[in-house]
Amino acid sequence: MAVVRAVWRDRETGKIEKWSGMPSRDKHRRIVAERLSLLDPKAAPLAYMLIERLVDEHGARCRCGETFALSVRAMAEAQVIPGWSWRQYDRACKLLLRAGLIEEVSEYVDTDDGRVAAQYRLSALILYPGARGGGQE
Repeated sequence: MAVVRAVWRDRETGKIEKWSGMPSRDKHRRIVAERLSLLDPKAAPLAYMLIERLVDEHGARCRCGETFALSVRAMAEAQVIPGWSWRQYDRACKLLLRAGLIEEVSEYVDTDDGRVAAQYRLSALILYPGARGGGQE
């Protein structure tokens, strides 16, 4: 009983978060995969791989309100996902936009020094599973 009391006390003071009733990460991933597949079954695997990569690389930045640059040609050149062409990145990005999983903040800009990549952010559906129906169904 001493352990139960200690755990309950920790729960009441906020040391232990409530997980019951929260959407699981696996369920959220399944919902994302299904959403992509419903929109474009052939491009869904590409988009799913890319969104997982974007969340890993830019999730923390987007939670702080920042954006990230996204250039399909630069990603293909750097082989961010080995073996992908710029067309695969382009197809995946377009599907992620259509699915509402990423949002374009600003378009690319041509300058005297070259092109400045468009800026994007991850949507709340990706950053906060359960927000606006993103993970609880």
